[in-house]
This record gives sequence, C-alpha cells and structure tokens, in this order.
Amino acid sequence: MRDVQIDCRDGMEAIHRQLAEALEFPDWYGENLDALYDCLTDLGEPVCLTVREPQLLPALERVLEDAAGENPLLEVWMSQ
Repeated sequence: MRDVQIDCRDGMEAIHRQLAEALEFPDWYGENLDALYDCLTDLGEPVCLTVREPQLLPALERVLEDAAGENPLLEVWMSQ
C-alpha cells in the first residue's frame, strides 16, 4: 500500500503537485478537482491518503471522500 500525506495549509497548487508526483498521475492531469477525482477513481493499487487540516479546503475534502467511496483501493483519513 502506498502511503501519501498532504497538508491543506500548503494550498491547492501544492496539493495537486504533491498528489500528481506521489501517485504518478498521467500527463493529462489538469490540476483541478474534476481531474483529481478521475485520477483517484482510476487508481489500480492500494493507496492510503492522510489529509491534514481538511477543514481548510472543504471542496477538496468532498472530492477525496467521493473518490474513496467509488474506488475501494483508496483509503482517505482526515487529520486535524
């Protein structure tokens, strides 16, 4: 299982870069929430994603939870 941690205090640009690099997203990844959802639901290996300070970015939190509900290989933990 691949473990990935992101911190919402870093801002959305940094989060998109971190996730794209850590999860090896395809070149077409557009660094937006729709593309993030698509990439997370297409993951073919187990991933545990820990999100720090999720309350700072509620839209991101929603996308991550929706993607985890769609892809059984994705586990998302929200941490304060």
